[in-house]
Amino acid sequence: MSPSRSVARVGPRLVMVFCVLASLGASLWPADQASSAELILSGSQKIIDAPTRIAAAAGYFDADTGPRIRVELADSGTQSLEMLMAGDADFALMTAVPLSQTLVRLHHDDAPAATWPVVVASIGFSSRIHHVIVNAGSGIEQPAELAGHALGLTFDTSAHFAWDWFADLHGIGTDAVRLVDTRPGELGEGLAAGRFDAVVAWTPYSENIMDQRGASARRFPLQAMDSVSWLLVSRRALVERHPEIVERVLRAYAGAIDLLHTDPDGAAELLDLPRDWPQGKHVAWKLALNWPVIANLEAKLVWSARRSGVAALHVSPSSYIARGPLERFRSHAVSLPTWIAAGQAEQ
Repeated sequence: MSPSRSVARVGPRLVMVFCVLASLGASLWPADQASSAELILSGSQKIIDAPTRIAAAAGYFDADTGPRIRVELADSGTQSLEMLMAGDADFALMTAVPLSQTLVRLHHDDAPAATWPVVVASIGFSSRIHHVIVNAGSGIEQPAELAGHALGLTFDTSAHFAWDWFADLHGIGTDAVRLVDTRPGELGEGLAAGRFDAVVAWTPYSENIMDQRGASARRFPLQAMDSVSWLLVSRRALVERHPEIVERVLRAYAGAIDLLHTDPDGAAELLDLPRDWPQGKHVAWKLALNWPVIANLEAKLVWSARRSGVAALHVSPSSYIARGPLERFRSHAVSLPTWIAAGQAEQ
């Protein structure tokens, strides 16, 4: 693995990766790279991913022996997952949406178990990180009035899932709004330029847009629409062959989450944020593998299957959950029934 790995935009290449893996099997899955000089952990600027940035800034990922763990920040969990699947990252942080879409494709293609990404832990939970933001001059006063307008969001992300639920709740038909696929960092610019009249954004992008637009923007919260589990995901081969590296990563997250709870001012300093940053209003940070994680993923699997035209999907949680590392590191953090096996693949 080369330190010069690049962050790539999601596109047709990802589909090609899945097809190749499914047709040629595990032999093309990225080779075991855990003995190399450097491993990549792909994180995010999302507020829910604060533990990743804190662990990196505080040196919690460092160790006297073993490979260096370097954190790279991607635009979205979808991008992080693409890096993981292409072998350009060894750990990736994401919501359940990109992971569920990947699992649907792998299941449909009957891909070998060794190619499946697995959830090692959830590091945070939130129901308040997505917002619909509209131009105040657009005449949109109520959510139902979004019908007939263009709306910017990043396709196949948690924002897309949240929008579908929001639209369904407010009786906005699938074809009533023109969705424009836009990178998260470009949503504010597109809204200001009038390329669309509304956007769906997550923190910190939604806060940035509101700060930039001021009174010219109106925000509809989505906390009743969706809850987000922020998932630490890796490759099955790395989890099974190098439990010591996975435990090192989990230990780093435990330290970062403890700092968030015990010294929020110190955490804010590491994040280069003001001491009064509104972290408590958005996220509950906790290392866990529990039923809320499973339920969150199952809901996204149903949505992803529907978007992919898959009529019925039967995927055992044992296929995408690797409970062993967290169970060994912190047994009380895992509250799943025994039939969800300890990292064993089922298809």
